[in-house]
Amino acid sequence: MARRADWRNGLEGWIADEIQVIKDAFDRRRDGVRIAFVREEGGLGYMYAVGQLLVREQYLNEVLAILGEEPDEREFRRSQPDRIQRVIAGVVLLTLDQRRQKEQFDVPSLLRTIDRELGQGAATPNHVLTVSGDAGTCPATEPEQVYNKTEPYPAVCHDGGGHGVLIYLADTGLLPDAQLGHPWLAGVRMGNPAEDEDPGGSQNPIPPYTAHGTFVAGVTRCMAPGAEIVVTNAFAVAGSTLESDLVSRLTAALGHGVDIFHLTVAAPRSEERRVGKECRSR
Repeated sequence: MARRADWRNGLEGWIADEIQVIKDAFDRRRDGVRIAFVREEGGLGYMYAVGQLLVREQYLNEVLAILGEEPDEREFRRSQPDRIQRVIAGVVLLTLDQRRQKEQFDVPSLLRTIDRELGQGAATPNHVLTVSGDAGTCPATEPEQVYNKTEPYPAVCHDGGGHGVLIYLADTGLLPDAQLGHPWLAGVRMGNPAEDEDPGGSQNPIPPYTAHGTFVAGVTRCMAPGAEIVVTNAFAVAGSTLESDLVSRLTAALGHGVDIFHLTVAAPRSEERRVGKECRSR
């Protein structure tokens, strides 16, 4: 039996297996992005893109200086434009140089230095966001297809609730034949037919990390049958995406007059506890 890779040491087997699925899915992309992770409490703290930082533009000169790069932002943009990409107003995606990427430069250690010198929030990892639950993973066993003309339980509300409301679902896409035999899904559409079709198609059983967007659209329509719903395949990489990619999608969606955003994302339990504690203290 082959010895497991060192990075698996100390992780539960099922967590390591699911991380491997996500890592492999990113490796198959053509953009060359590789994924690493930070341990926390004996498990997974978070995953991130190797060699990438999200940086607030007001701190860009200082971050470049810490990295030992050309500290003049304008000169850096002129000489190496492919290494800086605008994400949203005030935030850029900074790609580390090839040497640091090959060395799998310790991004968490670098961020601790930046936090110490510039304060928290000046720069962060380009996190991997996922539709999964604790530890960034889930068994990927739901939803399951139902027979045509099978009514949901509880039943659809038929009071026209949600009329005139546009809901945007950032999820795993919409099955192309979802509306057949399921009238409560009539009118639910993909954000972009070229990229938002759920890769699960009509397969049975549904493959891992697919069809969740169709499931959420169905639940939403049962509660608000009059709402207009747009389903996107924002988490197309094994149920995951990069923070920089999702933010760009949501920014574009703001221009369509969306009333409600539903984000199917999750965080490790330690992060959920921290956020919950902060909310209760306010």
